[in-house]
Amino acid sequence: MFAKIMHMNFGPEVFSKVIVCLLLFCLTKPAPAIEAQKPEISLADRIQQENKIHREEFYGDVKLLHAPYPIDVQFSADGSVLFSLAETVRLWRSDTGAYLGSIAGPVRFDDFAQLNNSRWIVTLDDSENVWERGLYSGIPQYLPRLRIWDVITGACLGVRKLEFPGDAKTLSISTIETAEQSQTTYLLLETHLERSKSDEGRQWGWTRCQLLGFQGPSLIPSCQLELEDFQIRLESPKDSLTWDPHTRQLYIFGEYHISCFDPVSKTILRTIVLKDFMNQKKSIDELFVIDQPFHGNTGLPGKNQPTSTILVTFDPSREENLQGREKSTLPQWALIDSLSGKLIKSGVVNTHLKPINKQLKNNKEELIHWLYDDRHYSIKAINLLKNQTLLRIPWIIDDFATRSRYQLTYDDWHLNRDDSRDINQKIAYSQSANRVCIIGGVLEEIFLYDSQTGKRVTPETGMVNDLSPISANKFSGSFDYHDASVFQLKARDQIRRTFNTEVPENSCVAISADAKRIVVGETSGKATVWNLSNHKKLFTLTGVSNELLCIAADTSQNRIVAGDSNGVFWRWNYPTPLKATPEKVQRLIAERNGKQTKSHFPEKRSKEKLTNSLCALSPDGLCSLCFQPIEEKMASPLFSQDGENLLPVPGIALVVKLQNEQKFGEVIATENAKKQTILTPAVHTKSVLIQIKNSTSGRFALFVFNTGQVTIVDSQTGILESIIQTGNREIVDVDFHPDQKTLLVASYRGAVKAWNTDTYLKTGSLQLYDARLNQISSCVAEQGFDLVIGTRDTGLIVKRGVFPKSAQQPERPAALNLPFGGPLPED
Repeated sequence: MFAKIMHMNFGPEVFSKVIVCLLLFCLTKPAPAIEAQKPEISLADRIQQENKIHREEFYGDVKLLHAPYPIDVQFSADGSVLFSLAETVRLWRSDTGAYLGSIAGPVRFDDFAQLNNSRWIVTLDDSENVWERGLYSGIPQYLPRLRIWDVITGACLGVRKLEFPGDAKTLSISTIETAEQSQTTYLLLETHLERSKSDEGRQWGWTRCQLLGFQGPSLIPSCQLELEDFQIRLESPKDSLTWDPHTRQLYIFGEYHISCFDPVSKTILRTIVLKDFMNQKKSIDELFVIDQPFHGNTGLPGKNQPTSTILVTFDPSREENLQGREKSTLPQWALIDSLSGKLIKSGVVNTHLKPINKQLKNNKEELIHWLYDDRHYSIKAINLLKNQTLLRIPWIIDDFATRSRYQLTYDDWHLNRDDSRDINQKIAYSQSANRVCIIGGVLEEIFLYDSQTGKRVTPETGMVNDLSPISANKFSGSFDYHDASVFQLKARDQIRRTFNTEVPENSCVAISADAKRIVVGETSGKATVWNLSNHKKLFTLTGVSNELLCIAADTSQNRIVAGDSNGVFWRWNYPTPLKATPEKVQRLIAERNGKQTKSHFPEKRSKEKLTNSLCALSPDGLCSLCFQPIEEKMASPLFSQDGENLLPVPGIALVVKLQNEQKFGEVIATENAKKQTILTPAVHTKSVLIQIKNSTSGRFALFVFNTGQVTIVDSQTGILESIIQTGNREIVDVDFHPDQKTLLVASYRGAVKAWNTDTYLKTGSLQLYDARLNQISSCVAEQGFDLVIGTRDTGLIVKRGVFPKSAQQPERPAALNLPFGGPLPED
């Protein structure tokens, strides 16, 4: 019956079709099993795709700039992300150097380490020691905490408060290290106590050193071991812990020995004393765990224990030669077996050898080590076993942008913290990404290179070096001293770039009041004018031999005004009628803008070069402010001058700092190139002038002092308008709106605050995430103010409608404001 049914339902044609379908099914069914596996997404790509990590919305090309002073760099496990540590931790793509995001805490970070295959990072707060870290003389201002962060979302997963003795004189945490297999964070905590351990009597110099361990994202305490008689390297207390993923031991190294800590038994298994097999007594510089095995390992035979090789490099000491001159010895290194502690091989590095290859290729049979060569200002890839220099990369970058960033840091002396964080020469190498990164140069910046070719991946970009006032809903800005652009404000926090050109070594930019012209000044004294309607170059402005510090265009008067570094203002007049052809750019020659500047001390004027913050113009160029240094060493009617620290004389002279030297001087206000007024407002004896600026209308002069005081003077009448005590010692720029009675104050570390100039109360506050500010421009909006903020390391940031009147909550000072610090000088 069954056969009959089969015969009835499956004829020859149907049966053949069924066979074909079965064959197709059999052939296609295993396809998923043999389908090629999709490549795993890199950490950098995942961060960009999820787009959850914190960062401000910025405009511009931000790459590898991290202010102020990065102190560490590390690559992620897959090499796709470069981490940099300054006061915060920033994430960069290692292939392009592009900015991915930041992790910032309530205080600045001192150290960080990676965990969970670089998915997490562990940070250590800075204790803000008064003196150098690790020298047992730093009194902590904060109790540092450990924090663990998700690098993809930027979320803080856990915080651990560290326990310190209440009677500890000082504390120091030399380093943190992570163990990937156990997800544990280790640190060395040193506390300096006056009282002996037996509490009988007192003794000097007793230091308690503990090894602490914390496990998982919650940082649960898992280890506490007191280290007896452990010597921490006083010269450089960083990197005293190194985790060995092969033997799963933690190496604690001091100046001349290495202790091997077992996390399971929580004991020190052995101590390797290096001077036992090294001829010379040299302190340890760094310790590395080598992934590849080496012939000659002297591990214990017959035991199936994992082993690894330790590479130790030593500090190149300085010795005297026969002539009594100091010379630097060659760097030394040693390979040590991790189990027996015996020496495998040692040698020296000849840094004078020339590179033998143009390209560096990965070779597992070679032991390649990257090191600094201070004598030749470079880093080198050295094959230690053959003592060969494989690749040499110069790390001194001497381009104009780098020099200008350094000069700006030098000029803004009031922003430098009086502390000594470890600014070490750092090298990070990723074999998987073919990248090597260093911290170096005059400004301790981040340089990223291709480790095979030695070529620089990208220059450091992301600084707005100048910003114009907002005119007709447009403004101009210069990026990294070469890119001049015009932007138009759009809805919400959006802007649109309407013009862009390259002007190398530019120093200032301006946009005309009708937003039809952009003017760009240069360090050579030359300037250029473009027509924004057709993007054509109109004029080349010449006749000035010094750097232009500020510039303004007045289209109604057909003229352009600029101030140079000597404090001289120049004028270029448009030809009448205005004729410009695409084939020819007209050349205009400058003439002095008005008569010679008046002064109380015409015979005592100094030739000091001014900075951008001491020379200003109103947007239309009709009103100017300029500081005029004076050679005179005058006496104060109240206090005697003490030499280096000069004291301003009320109504006679102010004090500024130029080229690291304090100078007396006056501020000259000029209106329409004719009327001149000398402005020297009375100020506290410890105040140093750091900025002068015109209000948008040009009527008011703003004086900013290093104590946080902002004095507003009517430059036409010389009458005081207001004095605001901000208490902020990190002011970088101000803006004043007299009709709204509002003073906007921008702070270096990302804060913008609004003050009522009638009530002297703070009415609003805006804190940007991980941005160091440089300038601010603002205009009155329907609700509050529109802010355009130029930063030093995060491009251009726009905030619309901030500080609306409905949201203003005036704040009275919590206590008496004494912004000057310390008593008045004695007679």
